[in-house]
Amino acid sequence: MVSGKGGVGKSAITVNLATAVAMQGAAVGILDADLNGPSIAKMTGVRGQWPVITAEGVQPVRGPAEMRIMSMDLLLPHDETPVTWRATTPTDAYVWRSSMEGTALASSERHDLGALDCLFLDLPPGTDRIAALADILPGLTGIILVTIPSEVSHLVVRKSLALARTSRFPCLD
Repeated sequence: MVSGKGGVGKSAITVNLATAVAMQGAAVGILDADLNGPSIAKMTGVRGQWPVITAEGVQPVRGPAEMRIMSMDLLLPHDETPVTWRATTPTDAYVWRSSMEGTALASSERHDLGALDCLFLDLPPGTDRIAALADILPGLTGIILVTIPSEVSHLVVRKSLALARTSRFPCLD
């Protein structure tokens, strides 16, 4: 799920769609790529579980309907613990954060999610996410843009839609 705007329900739609697909018998994974505002673990009821790290990769936690879930939130000790980026300057921290988001997506194959029928990605807000997806995830088959009925949200999401239309993967209806 992508959107140029935060707070439009990307995570809720991700969890609901993933759950619906998993309840139909599909093997489903969810990767919470919003490193600074992870919410998938809480929304799926797996907050407090810890992924296991093995030589093969990071084992996801199991959620409802046997969904395999990976989220930065699973690595934080408390609900109020923020993800912080240590750097010598605020500019370096910004670059580091953007780099880590891309690295998390690009390294998703190191997460031992097993054979999946469908992998849902919950991305942080920002129109730039769509352009980066094509390079980072060459196997991606489509994206879903999320908005709410407000003029401001539509204004921002229209920019994301314009970018998506120029990408090599379709917006899913």
